[in-house]
Amino acid sequence: MSSALPAAEPAANWSAPGEGERRWFLGTLAIVRVPGEATDGRLAVLEFLFPRGASPPLHTHPQDESYVVLEGWLTVQAGPDRFELGPGGVAVVP
Repeated sequence: MSSALPAAEPAANWSAPGEGERRWFLGTLAIVRVPGEATDGRLAVLEFLFPRGASPPLHTHPQDESYVVLEGWLTVQAGPDRFELGPGGVAVVP
């Protein structure tokens, strides 16, 4: 017989416009809208305010990345594929 307690149900998380911890990352302002700790590490939501022409270096990591462009344009490279996202554009990169 196990005495382990059942896992708690995940809680909803949100942030209002303008909320979130602000961090500078590679010369770009990143706003942590929902931190990974708030979702037991399932996901995090960050808002990046890239200056025109700015780009993080090409990189890989084990988790997926999703992009939603609110304004301006973003070039996304995933392996050999490269595509442009404009306002309202969405991409998911495994």
